[in-house]
Amino acid sequence: MLWLLFSVGGLVIFGIFPATIALFTVLKKIKDGEEFSVLRVFWYAVKKNIIKGNILGYVVMLLGALLFVDILFFEMLEQTL
Repeated sequence: MLWLLFSVGGLVIFGIFPATIALFTVLKKIKDGEEFSVLRVFWYAVKKNIIKGNILGYVVMLLGALLFVDILFFEMLEQTL
């Protein structure tokens, strides 16, 4: 629920990547068996990773889009040969 709330709160464009990083931070702490406040850890992780998370997220999205375009190009090229 926090991930969805923070993603929408960041207008999806600026919120989805930091919220995802914060989600995985909370999940890691749960896996390690630590006692903590979920909201406090989630909020801290969002604030800490907002710029780095958005930069990394959009770079990965750009690379994925380039790979997708390459695949479409080579499929089209294969059909013309």
